[in-house]
Amino acid sequence: QDVAIFEADQSAIWAQTKEIMAKLKLLPLLSKRIEVAKISLNQPEIVLKRSRDGAWNIGDLFGQPAEAAPLPSDASRPPAAASTPKQDEQPAKATPTAPSPQPSKTAASPTFAIDAVQLTDGKIRIVDDLLTVTTDVTDVNAQVRGISADSPIRFDLSAGLDGGKSGQIDTSG
Repeated sequence: QDVAIFEADQSAIWAQTKEIMAKLKLLPLLSKRIEVAKISLNQPEIVLKRSRDGAWNIGDLFGQPAEAAPLPSDASRPPAAASTPKQDEQPAKATPTAPSPQPSKTAASPTFAIDAVQLTDGKIRIVDDLLTVTTDVTDVNAQVRGISADSPIRFDLSAGLDGGKSGQIDTSG
Protein backbone atom coordinates (compact mmCIF):
# COMPACT_ATOMS: atom_id res chain seq x y z
CA GLN A 1 0.00 0.00 0.00
CA ASP A 2 1.01 3.62 -0.60
CA VAL A 3 3.78 2.95 -3.11
CA ALA A 4 5.68 5.91 -4.61
CA ILE A 5 8.29 6.12 -7.38
CA PHE A 6 10.43 9.24 -7.42
CA GLU A 7 11.99 11.15 -10.32
CA ALA A 8 15.56 10.13 -11.18
CA ASP A 9 16.91 13.14 -9.25
CA GLN A 10 14.64 12.31 -6.26
CA SER A 11 13.14 15.84 -6.41
CA ALA A 12 9.49 14.84 -6.83
CA ILE A 13 7.15 11.87 -7.01
CA TRP A 14 6.75 10.58 -10.58
CA ALA A 15 4.12 7.91 -9.87
CA GLN A 16 2.26 6.67 -6.84
CA THR A 17 -0.61 4.37 -6.02
CA LYS A 18 -2.72 3.80 -2.96
CA GLU A 19 -2.61 0.04 -3.48
CA ILE A 20 -0.89 -2.40 -5.81
CA MET A 21 -1.62 -6.11 -5.91
CA ALA A 22 -0.10 -8.80 -8.08
CA LYS A 23 -1.19 -12.39 -8.53
CA LEU A 24 1.54 -14.73 -9.88
CA LYS A 25 1.08 -18.10 -11.48
CA LEU A 26 3.32 -20.55 -9.62
CA LEU A 27 3.59 -23.49 -12.03
CA PRO A 28 5.34 -21.57 -14.86
CA LEU A 29 8.16 -20.60 -12.46
CA LEU A 30 9.37 -24.22 -12.65
CA SER A 31 10.01 -23.64 -16.37
CA LYS A 32 11.80 -20.30 -15.76
CA ARG A 33 8.77 -18.35 -16.94
CA ILE A 34 7.22 -15.51 -15.03
CA GLU A 35 3.50 -15.32 -15.63
CA VAL A 36 1.39 -12.79 -13.79
CA ALA A 37 -2.32 -13.48 -13.66
CA LYS A 38 -3.22 -9.90 -12.73
CA ILE A 39 -1.78 -6.62 -11.49
CA SER A 40 -4.24 -4.20 -9.91
CA LEU A 41 -3.47 -0.54 -9.20
CA ASN A 42 -5.97 1.35 -7.08
CA GLN A 43 -5.90 5.17 -7.37
CA PRO A 44 -2.63 5.44 -9.30
CA GLU A 45 -1.31 8.95 -9.98
CA ILE A 46 1.33 9.76 -12.61
CA VAL A 47 2.97 13.09 -13.43
CA LEU A 48 4.30 13.49 -16.97
CA LYS A 49 6.39 16.63 -17.21
CA ARG A 50 8.17 18.40 -20.05
CA SER A 51 10.72 20.99 -18.97
CA ARG A 52 11.34 24.33 -20.65
CA ASP A 53 14.21 22.78 -22.61
CA GLY A 54 11.90 20.09 -24.06
CA ALA A 55 13.04 17.08 -22.00
CA TRP A 56 10.33 14.74 -20.63
CA ASN A 57 10.66 13.23 -17.17
CA ILE A 58 10.05 9.76 -18.65
CA GLY A 59 12.58 9.97 -21.51
CA ASP A 60 15.04 7.70 -19.69
CA LEU A 61 12.40 4.95 -19.47
CA PHE A 62 12.34 4.71 -23.26
CA GLY A 63 16.09 4.69 -23.78
CA GLN A 64 16.24 8.40 -24.56
CA PRO A 65 18.90 10.46 -22.84
CA ALA A 66 17.67 12.81 -20.15
CA GLU A 67 18.68 15.79 -22.29
CA ALA A 68 16.23 17.94 -24.14
CA ALA A 69 14.39 16.88 -27.26
CA PRO A 70 14.82 19.26 -30.22
CA LEU A 71 12.36 22.11 -30.24
CA PRO A 72 10.11 22.65 -33.25
CA SER A 73 12.13 25.75 -34.25
CA ASP A 74 15.28 23.58 -34.45
CA ALA A 75 13.83 21.70 -37.44
CA SER A 76 14.07 24.79 -39.64
CA ARG A 77 17.76 25.32 -38.93
CA PRO A 78 20.23 23.87 -41.42
CA PRO A 79 22.45 21.09 -40.07
CA ALA A 80 25.91 22.13 -38.92
CA ALA A 81 28.52 21.91 -41.64
CA ALA A 82 30.98 19.07 -41.31
CA SER A 83 34.49 20.31 -40.77
CA THR A 84 37.10 19.34 -43.31
CA PRO A 85 40.77 18.89 -42.38
CA LYS A 86 43.17 21.67 -43.26
CA GLN A 87 45.84 20.96 -45.86
CA ASP A 88 48.52 20.19 -43.28
CA GLU A 89 46.20 17.99 -41.14
CA GLN A 90 45.53 14.30 -41.59
CA PRO A 91 41.89 13.19 -41.55
CA ALA A 92 40.86 11.28 -38.43
CA LYS A 93 40.99 7.52 -38.84
CA ALA A 94 38.17 5.31 -37.71
CA THR A 95 39.03 3.06 -34.82
CA PRO A 96 38.01 -0.54 -35.43
CA THR A 97 35.67 -1.93 -32.82
CA ALA A 98 35.24 -5.51 -31.77
CA PRO A 99 31.91 -7.09 -32.66
CA SER A 100 29.53 -7.22 -29.72
CA PRO A 101 29.08 -10.66 -28.25
CA GLN A 102 25.94 -12.48 -29.31
CA PRO A 103 23.72 -13.96 -26.60
CA SER A 104 24.01 -17.68 -26.15
CA LYS A 105 21.31 -19.55 -28.02
CA THR A 106 21.82 -22.70 -25.99
CA ALA A 107 20.39 -21.36 -22.73
CA ALA A 108 16.64 -20.93 -22.64
CA SER A 109 15.67 -17.34 -21.97
CA PRO A 110 13.06 -16.82 -19.30
CA THR A 111 9.80 -15.40 -20.62
CA PHE A 112 7.49 -12.87 -19.08
CA ALA A 113 3.74 -12.48 -19.53
CA ILE A 114 0.94 -10.64 -17.75
CA ASP A 115 -2.64 -11.74 -18.30
CA ALA A 116 -4.19 -8.45 -17.13
CA VAL A 117 -3.39 -5.05 -15.62
CA GLN A 118 -6.24 -3.10 -14.10
CA LEU A 119 -6.15 0.59 -13.17
CA THR A 120 -8.98 1.94 -11.04
CA ASP A 121 -9.73 5.61 -10.34
CA GLY A 122 -6.39 6.91 -11.63
CA LYS A 123 -5.07 10.38 -12.38
CA ILE A 124 -2.51 11.56 -14.92
CA ARG A 125 -1.21 15.12 -14.74
CA ILE A 126 0.60 16.38 -17.84
CA VAL A 127 2.70 19.44 -17.05
CA ASP A 128 4.22 21.12 -20.09
CA ASP A 129 6.53 23.90 -18.95
CA LEU A 130 7.60 24.52 -22.54
CA LEU A 131 4.05 25.46 -23.63
CA THR A 132 2.98 26.49 -20.10
CA VAL A 133 -0.01 24.12 -20.14
CA THR A 134 -1.17 21.66 -17.51
CA THR A 135 -3.78 18.99 -18.30
CA ASP A 136 -5.37 16.66 -15.77
CA VAL A 137 -6.72 13.31 -16.92
CA THR A 138 -8.97 12.03 -14.14
CA ASP A 139 -11.16 9.06 -13.38
CA VAL A 140 -8.78 6.83 -15.36
CA ASN A 141 -10.10 3.29 -15.47
CA ALA A 142 -8.29 0.86 -17.72
CA GLN A 143 -7.79 -2.80 -18.29
CA VAL A 144 -4.95 -4.14 -20.42
CA ARG A 145 -4.93 -7.86 -21.29
CA GLY A 146 -2.41 -10.25 -22.82
CA ILE A 147 0.87 -8.41 -22.18
CA SER A 148 3.81 -10.39 -23.52
CA ALA A 149 6.75 -9.91 -25.86
CA ASP A 150 5.30 -12.06 -28.63
CA SER A 151 1.60 -11.18 -28.89
CA PRO A 152 -0.62 -8.11 -29.29
CA ILE A 153 -2.32 -6.61 -26.27
CA ARG A 154 -5.97 -5.65 -25.80
CA PHE A 155 -7.14 -2.67 -23.76
CA ASP A 156 -10.19 -0.75 -22.56
CA LEU A 157 -9.79 2.82 -21.29
CA SER A 158 -12.08 5.50 -19.94
CA ALA A 159 -11.07 8.86 -18.48
CA GLY A 160 -12.12 12.48 -18.12
CA LEU A 161 -10.11 15.51 -19.27
CA ASP A 162 -9.72 18.27 -16.70
CA GLY A 163 -12.14 16.60 -14.31
CA GLY A 164 -14.64 15.86 -17.10
CA LYS A 165 -15.04 19.59 -17.93
CA SER A 166 -13.11 19.29 -21.21
CA GLY A 167 -14.48 15.95 -22.35
CA GLN A 168 -14.47 12.20 -21.85
CA ILE A 169 -12.24 9.51 -23.35
CA ASP A 170 -13.67 6.05 -24.00
CA THR A 171 -11.61 3.74 -26.19
CA SER A 172 -10.58 0.14 -26.66
CA GLY A 173 -8.39 -1.81 -28.99
